[in-house]
Amino acid sequence: MPLEVLKELLGAPDKKSYTGFRDYCLILFMLDTGIRSGEALKLKKEDFNFASFEVTIPEDVAKTRKKRTLPLSPVVAKEIKKLLFLQPLEC
Repeated sequence: MPLEVLKELLGAPDKKSYTGFRDYCLILFMLDTGIRSGEALKLKKEDFNFASFEVTIPEDVAKTRKKRTLPLSPVVAKEIKKLLFLQPLEC
């Protein structure tokens, strides 16, 4: 994927709003891990291990029904952690 396309994709969400920041984090997360969108949207806070920069995809969430662990880059882990502990101000 060309760098310009990535910049445009990551610049599209309005990171000043909760939903925009959420969308930005989802894009980052999917690009970083290669996770399927359906799996990413079913994850819970407890599935993330920020100390070891990992996310565990539980059996009931995984498309293949096999539990797996994916590495997270420190930058993406920081953004997801920020998102998970935000309180949404809008619906």
